[in-house]
Amino acid sequence: MTAYFAHSVKGQPPSVWQSLRLHLMAVAQLARERAKGACKLDDLLSDAAFAAGLLHDLGKYRVKFQEYLKDPRLKGNPLTFHKQAGAARAHFHFKHDPIAFAVMGHHGGIPDRTTITADLKQLAGEPTAQAVWPEAIRDCPELAGLAPTVPTLRGFHADLFTRVLFSCLVDADWSDTGEHERKSKGLAEEPKPSELDPAARLPKVLAFIETRAIQCREQHIKDIRAQIRDACLSRADDGPGLFSLTVPTGGGKTLAGLAFALKHAAKHNLRRIIYVAPYMSILEQNISVFREALGIGPDASDLFEHYSLAELPGDADLDETVREAAVRRAENWDAPVIVTTNVQFFESLFSNKPGRCRKLHNIARSVIILDECQSLPPGLVAPTCGMLKQLIADIGCSIVLCTAAHEGQWKQSDNCCLKDLDIRSDYYYHRRNWRAVHILRSHRAYISSLLGDCWSDSHVDSSGYRRRAIELPGSHVLRRKGNFRVNPMASVSHRGTDQGGDLCSRSVPQLYHQLRGTTSGERSGQGLEQLSVDCDGAGQRLLPVLRRGPQRAR
Repeated sequence: MTAYFAHSVKGQPPSVWQSLRLHLMAVAQLARERAKGACKLDDLLSDAAFAAGLLHDLGKYRVKFQEYLKDPRLKGNPLTFHKQAGAARAHFHFKHDPIAFAVMGHHGGIPDRTTITADLKQLAGEPTAQAVWPEAIRDCPELAGLAPTVPTLRGFHADLFTRVLFSCLVDADWSDTGEHERKSKGLAEEPKPSELDPAARLPKVLAFIETRAIQCREQHIKDIRAQIRDACLSRADDGPGLFSLTVPTGGGKTLAGLAFALKHAAKHNLRRIIYVAPYMSILEQNISVFREALGIGPDASDLFEHYSLAELPGDADLDETVREAAVRRAENWDAPVIVTTNVQFFESLFSNKPGRCRKLHNIARSVIILDECQSLPPGLVAPTCGMLKQLIADIGCSIVLCTAAHEGQWKQSDNCCLKDLDIRSDYYYHRRNWRAVHILRSHRAYISSLLGDCWSDSHVDSSGYRRRAIELPGSHVLRRKGNFRVNPMASVSHRGTDQGGDLCSRSVPQLYHQLRGTTSGERSGQGLEQLSVDCDGAGQRLLPVLRRGPQRAR
């Protein structure tokens, strides 16, 4: 009987190569396990995942592909193409398009519906599927018993079903292939990912919040933060769904949201917490707080940082097994706590590429905290809300929309209804009690008579406004030129640079700066902003004086 192989080992004889039947069976089993983990009650998904695993490399039964394993010079020869045969079997024989899309996309990405039928009629598709099928079922009898039920799906439901199926297949295929490569190299087994264990982590977070509260000097602020935290904990017993947490800046919504996520995950057996923010500056502020609150060390893999400035372990400090585990974690998010950007998260939901979509099945049954949700462009709100609702309905996610502003654009979307789901309903009450900035609008004549010619150097920042600091008795004026931004983690010292560095203000009793539009039709001297900030004796309060427009993060 002819031996068929899925993968060769460079420099090694066929006796140590990976059997094609064993690979198909392993991928089918792994894909089914991932589908059950994503949606325990959906047999349609788990059965489709098993079938996709058996079919994904059907074309490797081609004689030319087996010759290619022995002679790599045949790479690129159309007679060695293998993904099309399994996709054609699913499309034409089983009439199961989600499996066809998943199999066709496991190398290169999910194709368009307008092209898949034509592509599968080519030589590598339906003709090859029919030609290799008799030999394939002799080598792998499990193929003969396949009869996946075709789901009747429409809209976002069909889209998400296909993407999660695709994710299960890609992760299973890459995991089994990687395991074979590690064994062939004699490397140690990758460490198993840890579990969230939210019931054990929640007391740590609550104790951390109490410790932070002791350091707050203003009793009314401590009381408001406690109210917000208690409200979050009380709503954590609600069923999985869509929540909004609207709290003014400084109200402790990040830690309150984390406490909500842990209690909610413990109540409903959810697997991980995914914190998503639009800017890397926000992530950098919160990562160390998350680690300290959760009791996770700086090098522990229980919290995975996935954004462009988060470096994966390098060659100099870790062995190959640990490095590969870190790379895999960036692709499949199997850590219990994920901290990432909007770009990484939403590309995982809407991309068609294997590397992006591999993690989608691990997003299932998670608490997803979308911080600064109002930053999403208005034109993307409707499709985003449509997909978020499917994450809740189909794969058991809970989503928390966090903002310090009012999330009006979300509520105006037909695809996203937040009515009666607010964790906090008294946003405006807290905002009035939280106000540290008082804005005065005055005419230019009054400004001139009040201040005379005490203008400092000015500049135009990237937000399109000219800002001028005005020196008054008892005020601190920044006369340095250049673009500045505030790093909330900065020390009290002045750290402004001419290259757009960080700035941390000293103790400032009062500061005024003029807002002047730079576009035609806007008049000069429209008003002043007076920032009145209460600072302690050591000047520990950070004041955003000049701010550069934030960059979108990847």
